[in-house]
Amino acid sequence: MQSVFFGLMIQKINPASDSLLALSGIFMIFYWMMGALVFFDLISLGGFKRIKNKLFSKAYFFLYRYVGFMTLSFLYRPLLYNFIDHPYTKKLFYFSIPYILIVGFGQTMIENVSNPFKPESDYLLSTGQVLNENYYDDLRIIRLNEFPNEERKLNKRFLGWVSMEQYEISKSLSSIFIALDKDFLRVLEKDTSVTPYFKSGYVFTWFNFHKKSDPDVDSIQKLKSAKINGLFKLKRQKSREFAKSKDEKLKKTIDSLQTAIKNTEGYFDEITRKLKLENVKKIKAAYLKNISFFIDTVPLPMQDIYFFNHPHFGEEGLKCFFSTDSLSGGLHELKVIRNFIKRNQSIEKDSLILPFIKL
Repeated sequence: MQSVFFGLMIQKINPASDSLLALSGIFMIFYWMMGALVFFDLISLGGFKRIKNKLFSKAYFFLYRYVGFMTLSFLYRPLLYNFIDHPYTKKLFYFSIPYILIVGFGQTMIENVSNPFKPESDYLLSTGQVLNENYYDDLRIIRLNEFPNEERKLNKRFLGWVSMEQYEISKSLSSIFIALDKDFLRVLEKDTSVTPYFKSGYVFTWFNFHKKSDPDVDSIQKLKSAKINGLFKLKRQKSREFAKSKDEKLKKTIDSLQTAIKNTEGYFDEITRKLKLENVKKIKAAYLKNISFFIDTVPLPMQDIYFFNHPHFGEEGLKCFFSTDSLSGGLHELKVIRNFIKRNQSIEKDSLILPFIKL
């Protein structure tokens, strides 16, 4: 468990760093090897301790104490040794080892193939030859409603990278959910046309160290500060002069400077707002550039997309809306293709076809 926790922490701290991920993988393998050695010593009833080599005994002693402390095996190991001191209970111990392995790993080792004439699920999804309720919001809700309330969470599965709103579409507007998983986000990390808003992974948020600056917005803010500071400086100067002379002309000048400050702030704030909105549009365009939609082999334009957390498990993604006005009634196929990057850093394509009915 400690090795898995360490690996997950590395992925959260900096998921984009392949060197850190490789380091965590090496650590996990080394940790599991240490645990395997101590486990073998356990089932062999201290086989390693009977080795007479002093150098090996000294090295294994530190390994044994460390793993024993981390796994708390020092609590139950004496009880086990006391249990297997008797010849009969020793036989029971050895006889139980295969059953322990079957219980622990049998589910991954054995599979019951109920239908040998059914193709693999990945092939069926990629060719549109299957209706899988996990890829349709309405069908998934119907399936989960079959379970009692206390069992619905137990029968939930995480969404795939696509989930269509409806299998049977009766309205003129429908939507499809695209999950923003790590494989997809790696594509945007290579896109130099967009700037990330934050650093990925775990960050210290108290002092905004996780935020990344936008050069365009920063330049506007600097220009705004320079203009505002100049106006404030002039206003303070006129205020001091007015305090001495009580000249009404100076009072009007001060009022006009205050209005100029307010107008300048509004002007630069509007420019900043437009820049930030343009950046959002750039991000959306970068997402859509790496996703293609087709209905019956015809390219499908998206009317708009929104950032969206799916209510199923709160999965983060995009809600993409499309019009169905031009579709005739009957069965159709929605094909979705996306770019993604695995560990090898090369862009690959993933696709699937979702059949649906237009009423």
